[in-house]
Formats: sequence, structure tokens, C-alpha cells
Amino acid sequence: MDDIVEQLTSRDAALLTWIGVAVLLIVWSMIRGGEVGQSVVSVIRAFFAPKVVGMVALVAAWLVLVVYLAACIGLWNSELLKDTIVIVIVGAFMAGFKALAVMEGKATMRQEMSSIVALVVVLQFVANLRTFPYLVELIIVPVAVLLGGMQAVANHSDEHRAARPVINGMIVVFGLSIFAWSVYRVASSLGSTEWGTVGMSFALAFWLPAALLPAIYVAALVMQYGKTMTMMKFVRSPSLGARMDFYLHHGVSLRRLNAFARTRGRVHEYARAESRDDRLAILRSPADG
Repeated sequence: MDDIVEQLTSRDAALLTWIGVAVLLIVWSMIRGGEVGQSVVSVIRAFFAPKVVGMVALVAAWLVLVVYLAACIGLWNSELLKDTIVIVIVGAFMAGFKALAVMEGKATMRQEMSSIVALVVVLQFVANLRTFPYLVELIIVPVAVLLGGMQAVANHSDEHRAARPVINGMIVVFGLSIFAWSVYRVASSLGSTEWGTVGMSFALAFWLPAALLPAIYVAALVMQYGKTMTMMKFVRSPSLGARMDFYLHHGVSLRRLNAFARTRGRVHEYARAESRDDRLAILRSPADG
């Protein structure tokens, strides 16, 4: 615990401050009741649904195992504990959204890898290399969150397409300003910088997010299997034999499973099939790709 406290920067303190404020507001709205309080409770219940918590816990456990193996070969030490905790928490929660994007064909594994690494590099290396005083960080943190939220809304809504260049430009200027400050502080304190730790932190920003890829792939596979089985149940609940044939045919091929799931007619036809020969014929049809 002392190691984590010693590694906290002014940015970490500012972030924890705003998290504390957010928690107090949530608790206050829940105590107060009314529509806002009920909405907050509903969101919390949905967020902590057993399936969501289970997936997050499994991804986090996987990343902890990866960190342990990295420590065994000298790629990790206790000085990276704070950065590691942030990556594990953020990565575990991001995995579900990334898996959903991969499952729906909105992104490839390569694109998700690039986005995760880019986020972690900014958060863990550039942004934390040198930070501003605490009071300045209290302003920077909500501004960064606001810009990130605006970008997310603009990127997922055609209605706000015209605002994307402006928002992206604001983010670039904001990021370059922080980066310039970090470079200036590093240049003015070259002798006191622990470059060994900096190098390991930079490497951590690449190899730990990379370890998320298997978790994202498995999560996307499980989610697509579950979605396809649900589609079948609208026609008829598949028997154990039908499930086994389906699992054995698609295996761990997410591409093949996605291709089958996109053709709702074939999914329903498979659910209606009376014999194993009929089921196998549907699975082996040319449309399976």
C-alpha cells in the first residue's frame, strides 16, 4: 500500500478527488430518491450484473497472471504497481466494449489493439511522466474527461459529424500542450530522471495491453455464441446435440461464426432442422464462407 501512495502524482490525486466527488453525488442522489435516484440505481444494477462482473473479473485475473509471469522474467517490478493497477482496471472494463465492437464487425482486432495501446501510452507514459501542480490538475482532469466524452458522442452519431474536426482539433491541442510541458520538465531534470523505470513503464504500456487481445477475442466469441443461441430460441430451443454440432463446426473461428450469425434465415433454419444430417448440411452450405 505504501508503494502505491508513494507513486501517486498530482494528477492521480486530482483524479481521485473528482472520483470522490462523483461518488458523493451518486450517494446523495440515491438517498434523495426520485427519478434521478432511481435512474442511478438502475444504471448501477445493470453495470454490476453478474455477467458483466464475471467477465471483468476474468479479464482482470488474466492480466494479473500475465503481470506475474512478466515479473518472473524481469519485465515488471513493484515500481510499476500503480500504472499496472490502472491498466488492469481500465483494460478489464474496456474489454467488453472492445469485444462487442469486434463481434459486430465494427472493428478488427488490429484496430482495437492500436486504440488500446494509444490510450494506455497517453495515460501511463506521456501524461504521467511529468505533471502539473495539484490545483492545475483539478482543472485538467475534468476538461480531459469532457473532451473524451464529446469525441465519443461525435464519433458515434452522424448528427454531430460536423463537430468531429473541431473536437479532434481541441484534443490534439490539449494533448500537445501537456506533452510539451512533460518534455520541458524532463529536459530540465535529466539528471534526476530514473530512465530505467521510465523505460519499463513505456514497455508496460505496450505488452500489457497486448495481453488483452486474447481476452477480447474470447469475450467476443462467447458473446456471439450467446447471441446466436438466443436467436435460435426464438424459433426453437436447440437440443444438446444441436448445440454440440454448432460448437464443433465453428470452434474458435470468430470469422466463421460471425458470417453464420449475420444470416438470420440460416440461424432459424438450423433451429428448425429435425435431423443431424439437416443441421450439418446447413452448417456446410456455401453461404458459411
